Amino acid sequence: MWKPIAACLVLGAISLLLPSEPSYDPLAWLIWGRELAHFQLDTNGGPSWKPLPVAFTTLTAPLGEVD
Repeated sequence: MWKPIAACLVLGAISLLLPSEPSYDPLAWLIWGRELAHFQLDTNGGPSWKPLPVAFTTLTAPLGEVD
């Protein structure tokens, strides 16, 4: 039973080494979180509103930048 778990952990760790960037919806949520943290929220031109991802990204907005 430990071999499949170890394989999953190794594959997960390897996947963190690969370059990645958010797709359309997650990128909009990151931008909205940053905008909401600065009280400048504009949801025009983005995907449908989903409050949970935006709440999470608002809390984590001070931790980094979105290009």
